[in-house]
Amino acid sequence: MTAAEQFDILVIDDDEVDRMAVKRALRAGGVAREVVEAVDAREAESVLKTRQFDCILLDHRLPDRDGLSVLRTLRRAGVGVPIVVMTGQGSEQLAVDLMKAGASDYLSKSTVSLEHLAASVRGAVRVARAEGMARDATDEVVRQKRLAETLYRIGGKLAEERDLSKLVQMVTDEATALIRAQFGAFFYNVVNDRGESYMLYTLSGMPREKFAKFPMPRNTAVFAPTFNGEGIVRLDDVTADPRYGRNAPYHGKPPGHLPVRSYIAAPVVSRSGEVLGGLFFGHERVGVFTAEDEQVLSGIAAQASVAIDNARLYEAIKRREQQYRFLAESVPQIMWTADADGALDYYNQRWTQYTGLSLDASVGWGWQEVMEPADAARCETLWREVIADPKRDVFEIEVRLRRASDTSYRWHLGRAVAMRDEAGKIIKWFGTLTDIHDAKVAEEALRISRERMDLVLDASELGMWYCDLPFGELQWNDKCKEHFHLRHDARVMIDDFYRLLHPDDREPTRKAIDRAIEEKRPYDIVYRTVGSGGEMKWIRAIGRTFFDDATGKPVRFDGITVDVTEQKERERTLRQAKEAAEAANVAKDQFLAVLSHELRTPLMPVLTMVQSLEMEPSLSSEVHDGLAVIRRNVELEARLIDDLLDLTRISKGKLQLNFDTVDLHAAIENAVQICSVELMSKRLQLVVDLCAARHHVRGDAARLQQVFWNLIKNAIKFTPAGGRITIHSFDDPRGSLMVQVRDTGIGIEPQALGRIFDAFEQADRSVTRQFGGLGLGLAISKALIDLHGGKLSADSAGPGSGATFTLELLPTAAEVTIKPEQPATPTLAAGASPDVRILLVDDHPDTNKAMARLLERLGYDVQTADSVQAALSAADQTRFDLLISDIGLPDGSGLELMRELLDRQHAIKGIALSGFGMEEDVKKSKEAGFYEHLTKPINFKRLEAAIKDLTAAR
Repeated sequence: MTAAEQFDILVIDDDEVDRMAVKRALRAGGVAREVVEAVDAREAESVLKTRQFDCILLDHRLPDRDGLSVLRTLRRAGVGVPIVVMTGQGSEQLAVDLMKAGASDYLSKSTVSLEHLAASVRGAVRVARAEGMARDATDEVVRQKRLAETLYRIGGKLAEERDLSKLVQMVTDEATALIRAQFGAFFYNVVNDRGESYMLYTLSGMPREKFAKFPMPRNTAVFAPTFNGEGIVRLDDVTADPRYGRNAPYHGKPPGHLPVRSYIAAPVVSRSGEVLGGLFFGHERVGVFTAEDEQVLSGIAAQASVAIDNARLYEAIKRREQQYRFLAESVPQIMWTADADGALDYYNQRWTQYTGLSLDASVGWGWQEVMEPADAARCETLWREVIADPKRDVFEIEVRLRRASDTSYRWHLGRAVAMRDEAGKIIKWFGTLTDIHDAKVAEEALRISRERMDLVLDASELGMWYCDLPFGELQWNDKCKEHFHLRHDARVMIDDFYRLLHPDDREPTRKAIDRAIEEKRPYDIVYRTVGSGGEMKWIRAIGRTFFDDATGKPVRFDGITVDVTEQKERERTLRQAKEAAEAANVAKDQFLAVLSHELRTPLMPVLTMVQSLEMEPSLSSEVHDGLAVIRRNVELEARLIDDLLDLTRISKGKLQLNFDTVDLHAAIENAVQICSVELMSKRLQLVVDLCAARHHVRGDAARLQQVFWNLIKNAIKFTPAGGRITIHSFDDPRGSLMVQVRDTGIGIEPQALGRIFDAFEQADRSVTRQFGGLGLGLAISKALIDLHGGKLSADSAGPGSGATFTLELLPTAAEVTIKPEQPATPTLAAGASPDVRILLVDDHPDTNKAMARLLERLGYDVQTADSVQAALSAADQTRFDLLISDIGLPDGSGLELMRELLDRQHAIKGIALSGFGMEEDVKKSKEAGFYEHLTKPINFKRLEAAIKDLTAAR
């Protein structure tokens, strides 16, 4: 039993023996914190005047009055605690009379047990407290409703008031009363007829002379947020705020200032953003104002801003009608006028800007075109009623207007007032339309919030259980029984609970309950419940054990249940989707790797043989030209494969860049040289204008050269024969290095510019059919420049107007310059020693033959093998300086071969060749002991350089 269920109890009984028995029963039942005795009704009434109790036990037979009379007297006196009546002899009619009079329970002394008495007290107090909580919730709903009604009433009063001085005083008085302030003030800005600005103020809760000796508030640290329109400031104790007391000359409140401790202030801001003034409220006590007061004050400030705007307009109309149109064009609201018959004859420019309708299209009854149809019909009906009634001076309605900028309908408050002549006849209507959409949305949100709160109170989705320990019958509410597939009238024992759990969840749940009780751990578990038909629900149960304060023994195990079946199903679906996506991603990577290998492998012998033949001086120039055509196309095929792999690396964020200082002009010149044959073949005029003074950047030289190669190749592809390509670099005034590649080609459709850098994108299918390619070059180039922290953009005036690609990078100092490498056909190695022995291993016969031939022409001693075993056998018989091996072999892998050679203590270095070129493949090669990993078809210049590096120190 916790302290929360021990009560202060008043026992009213003239029999001392009965009182002693009752006290023992209450203490034995654990419900009594303190028991006070009274022997008659008079003494009980005296005690109740000085203190309160949680429960009263009343004997029906008292010396001065009977229990029924005392009960009625106590209830009339406002005693609301539960009263349990006890009697030695009674009747059914007496019980009925007592319950009608307000008794919480009725017990017969002759039949009631001591345990029953304690249980009756405990139950009566629980019921009373539950009823109190329900009343509190109901009171909160009523309070919210009254608050909304109050704000609506205030808003209505403010909307009707046109005198500015009365309006601001009304705002101050209403706000002061509504938020329970001790005193309040409204400082507001006024502009006179000459355009001079000055500040006035109004007070509430104090005489004006008390404030007259103080100067106008300044824009100090405390007041600044309000006068600057920055939002509401609420301080429980203004003197404790760090901004307080920071401004001279007083550094705090001036002598004789009002005793302000609690402080709250709100700016009053018009819809145009102008700060109209500030509402300030104070109280001498600390912590008076609440978060709810902030909401109330915010609503009043918003209403005040609209009302003040309207009041200003009204006063301006009264001062000078000829200034009306000028004023109307300057306000943020929509303004209009109508003649006495109701036909609208004027709108300000705000109407045209907002609705898109011209004045000619709007006059008369044309306004209906931009009003929501249902609202238009309602508005017309009300408008005709008002103008037909000579006694009505005011027209007001809320309608939705279509905004031209996005065609959305937004709520507006339409209001018009009649102007009468000296005879009282209406001659003109002056009206406004004020955007109240945000307020309406907030009002709707508040309504929905109240409905949700009512729904929670009426039908909670939480299951609740109460269990006395040791476990016996379990007390479950209807929702909890529903979670276990039970009828609402079902009785539940602890064995029923375990029986209704899924077999796999019974033991984990039992252990969790035991830990919660024995080790005082929190109880939070998810299990499955199974109905009689096999239907299953996932339920989350959260609870805790309650212990007796005196003995430390567990006495109760209570908690809640929540149906999380849908959540579990979503988790399962998401998990399956994630697993499927991961599997698909792995399969895609594997496919790309295999595809790359299968495409690269047959290119290797072709490129090798071509480059070997290119080294033959006896061949004719025509043959050399043909070989060059073959080599360029094979290299192009390899480039396409590299593009696919680059795209994959970029999408996974695995592309690695080697940053150094790079001469961007050198990268451009190298890219131009690579493309020179294609430029000449299409008879294209190339203009290279490299004017940038600062042309060094931090970047990856090879990747930057790749970008320029892509851009130039793109310009060559889409520029007709005889056209012109211009490459221009220059220093941007903002400090950037700019490079433009401009062509006179087919141009780009405007709608395609936004996706020109998307992968596999070539504007349309006709371009793909005519010019070929995969559409990857620009996508990869854009990604590479992004990784360098730069920008790459495209521009075109349209079809036939050519295209311009602009690259922007940040320059750096030219300390060490790394020039991009130039691919070249291998030449006979100067000084290549024939005693450098190379073991060449590849299971592809053509590749083996072509590679051996080329290496021998370069001056090396080459022996070939086509398997791991053949290579190991050769290495055991002959000493080799270098191993050049394919990774994929018929009886193992090149990685295994390299490891085995090193394990056998062979002093040999290795270069790996593979059609697999992902970062993971390179990493595995280096881990196996290879010094270099070259991707097929290989760059023979890199191969030459690697051979020289690895054999130089031999």
